[in-house]
Amino acid sequence: MAKRSRFKDFLWRHSAGIAFLVMVAFVGLIGFVGYTYAVITKKFDSSRRWDVPSRIYSDATPIVPGMTFARALLEPKLNHVGYHEARTQVANPGEYRYVNGDLEIYLQNFEYPDIEFRALPIVVTFDGTTVRTVKRLDDGASLRGIRIEPELITSIYNNEMEDRLPVALNLVPQVVIDAIIATEDRNFYHHEGISIRGVLRAAWIDLRHKSLNVGGSTLTQQLVKNLFLNPERSWRRKGVEALMAVLLEARYSKNEILEAYLNEIYLGQNGAVQIIGVEQA
Repeated sequence: MAKRSRFKDFLWRHSAGIAFLVMVAFVGLIGFVGYTYAVITKKFDSSRRWDVPSRIYSDATPIVPGMTFARALLEPKLNHVGYHEARTQVANPGEYRYVNGDLEIYLQNFEYPDIEFRALPIVVTFDGTTVRTVKRLDDGASLRGIRIEPELITSIYNNEMEDRLPVALNLVPQVVIDAIIATEDRNFYHHEGISIRGVLRAAWIDLRHKSLNVGGSTLTQQLVKNLFLNPERSWRRKGVEALMAVLLEARYSKNEILEAYLNEIYLGQNGAVQIIGVEQA
């Protein structure tokens, strides 16, 4: 009884201070939530969802009589810039084929700083690996040479090598949307940013293994992590991630969130360049 009385006395004597601390904590929490809401809405509205990276290209490749150009070097370059091999005589831009060591190619339209190149069927004859003549395929008229369009070397966004091509949700095939939702977040349309069941399951597993290896993240939480947070694994970051996910769901529609996710999802590498978004993949 004496201990309980001392505890009551402590609460009575310090009630004003305790109430003040609770009020400060409450105001601080409200302020943090408001600040977080302002940050995510500002960044989401002006996010990189519709930004495209800076693309770095090689120079255009000239092919003129007298040059040495082995097929083993030229054919991969043609494939990299969008040409494909034809079985019969080339009839459409972007087609090529080798006939008895000579190259038939239907050049594609492309713009270069000093000139615009138009689609044109060409035949390049070779003497071994040396270009002998360059002629128009339709009338045999000789040309001084041709240029193959520049090849994309890399894409850079925000100092990272990253390639992306934004796409509107209504242009994404439904089968792709269904597959991603089934894989990443089956209950996407039925939660408000976080899955309580998923969080509890992940927390139980993490506590048992004394780690933070299981995320339990919803699709919205994954988007928050990609747009606003770093890959740090900590309880504090997971808490901020959950709060941001709930606020994002409160402010934006499911379709807006899904569209942003489809443009932010990491889908592999092309060499050193990250492939971001379903359209680029």
